[in-house]
Amino acid sequence: MILKIIAKILIVTVVAAFALWGIGLYDFYKQIPVTATTDNEKTDAIIVLTGGQERIAEGIKLLNHNYAPKLLISGVAREAKMEQLLEQQHLPKDEAKQVDFSKIKMGREAVNTVGNALETADWVKANNIKSIRLVTANYHMPRALVEFKKQMPDLKIIENPVFPENFQRNYWQEDQFTRRLIVIEYIKYLMAQIGK
Repeated sequence: MILKIIAKILIVTVVAAFALWGIGLYDFYKQIPVTATTDNEKTDAIIVLTGGQERIAEGIKLLNHNYAPKLLISGVAREAKMEQLLEQQHLPKDEAKQVDFSKIKMGREAVNTVGNALETADWVKANNIKSIRLVTANYHMPRALVEFKKQMPDLKIIENPVFPENFQRNYWQEDQFTRRLIVIEYIKYLMAQIGK
């Protein structure tokens, strides 16, 4: 009798845990931006988190169009040179010609999102930055915001997501790559939330 009660309690607990996990996953999915930002407000700096398609190119375009006077690219490989990074972006020639390297800082300390937030926090403090435009992939934005707000709770952050071609948010049920990426990002997001 007692074993049956314990078994029922365990089953209910497992079902409830899965249900809560599923609800949380859906809530996380809804946080992933689906459209580009329409906020044209200028900020003190642009922060680009490396690690995916289109991020650096977007940051350079924003800098060229005077959305901010400074750009930090966080998480650059130690051996990388700015000219190499620029070549890899396949920017239109007019955009590439406009780049003012004196306005760009390459952060080389970060190897993950927590590192991006720490590296950015040091740079923000050293440069008296009060507002930033944060550039990263749309699926990465919710977790990046958690980590950035942990390190810089008073910093104004304008989200500026980019939309990688291989991430099909609206077709995540059919697309295995997207589904897997959302689940992985959700787990990392939960870990970031727990670590608050």
